[in-house]
Amino acid sequence: MITADTVPVTFSGVLLCTFATWVSSTQRAPITLSGPGFLPWLCCQVPGVLLFGLLGGLIVCAFESKAAYYVTTAGFTMYIMAWTTNMAIFSAVGAFRMRAAALIDWHERLQAVQEAAKPPGSCDNIMHIVILPNYKEDEDMLEETLLHIAASPLATTCIRIVLGMEAREGEAGSEKAERLIEKTKHLFADVFATFHPVGRPGEVAGKSSNTQWAYKEMLTHYASDLARCDPTRVFISVGDADTLWHPQYFDALAYQALEMTPEEAAWTIWQPPMLLFRNLFAVPGVTRLGGLGTLLFELAGLTNQWLSPHMCFSSYSLTLILANHRFVAGWDADVVAEDHHMFCKCFFACLWEELDGDREKLPLKPKLKLSAIYLPAQGYLVESSEGYFQSCWARFQQARRHSQGVAELGYVLLQYIKLLLSAGPFRLSLSAHYKICAIMWKMFTVHIVNSVQ
Repeated sequence: MITADTVPVTFSGVLLCTFATWVSSTQRAPITLSGPGFLPWLCCQVPGVLLFGLLGGLIVCAFESKAAYYVTTAGFTMYIMAWTTNMAIFSAVGAFRMRAAALIDWHERLQAVQEAAKPPGSCDNIMHIVILPNYKEDEDMLEETLLHIAASPLATTCIRIVLGMEAREGEAGSEKAERLIEKTKHLFADVFATFHPVGRPGEVAGKSSNTQWAYKEMLTHYASDLARCDPTRVFISVGDADTLWHPQYFDALAYQALEMTPEEAAWTIWQPPMLLFRNLFAVPGVTRLGGLGTLLFELAGLTNQWLSPHMCFSSYSLTLILANHRFVAGWDADVVAEDHHMFCKCFFACLWEELDGDREKLPLKPKLKLSAIYLPAQGYLVESSEGYFQSCWARFQQARRHSQGVAELGYVLLQYIKLLLSAGPFRLSLSAHYKICAIMWKMFTVHIVNSVQ
């Protein structure tokens, strides 16, 4: 009899452990800004010191030396011009790639890869698990999201939906989940709901903590099914409640993964371009401008990763073996910017793994990459039903939440310092040093330089 305790998990042809052991394996204590000690506290202060230090320096220059003030502001202007020029050029390249990708029949390509697989049937055992964390979202909008996922050719055989509800919605949330499941259960391999409890210690209410709860519940719910799958071919996709995935996104995701080696797939996060255009012409101009800016930044970042790694945003996918890696252990429940944080945590996980298991003292090299799937996903811009000014206020509130993502600069710095203290600067390869600094540079530009400018 096959059980979760007896099915082996392999990676690159090497027996790792049984599935049950792999799921419950000892996981490293997380590195977090909310941890005890002086170093996490210090790293928390760095973004604020940089922001207010630069602003204060400009104010001092304005009074003490006009020449220094003009030179500094001109330097910022030239830097932002170069930054936006890069965005303009590579977002245009990305737009052409989106058009080309939309013309491809990814389902046909996936079937061809599966039919050509040796031994026959070795690529058939694919599972997609879509986690949709939500709180007080409109039921019709959630149903529309589910119907768009159901448009995938893989929906009834390979796609399982996890509705990440919040218990603080009360009975209304439970009833909403029941109705959605009843309406859509015939469209997917399975649909079920989780209910994130209120007031768990050490958690910040939001998408990340909800996703982590749904993820852990999913591991239990599908334990016997996951025991029969290669964890590099189980794909976990996290999306917003309003995300409309392209009908062939999940085919393209599986196709790309099957074209990679198991190790490459295990260290990859997939990202579609996010088009926040569903209500583009119904929102105030300032909100519309923000949506266009987001498109330029995300599309250019996906297209041009030569200078700096790009981080996943809003809706993305990764393999189960990466999500449950002992240095990742799912999503952190004490953060706000769950997407950027997950990318950074996975980025450092491969370095910690190399350090932990390498007895030959080889240079530590980053393995994680963000792979673009140029099939656009659509979402809403924030809007209020109470009119123009309330919509502007809602956008301000959203921007304030997004600005809290500057904490990830401190998180990357904390990971970097701990890695240097553990391995020493010379164990890290030049590419590791460069990519870590490039990630911090991108965060510094987005959150600090743009604010100062």
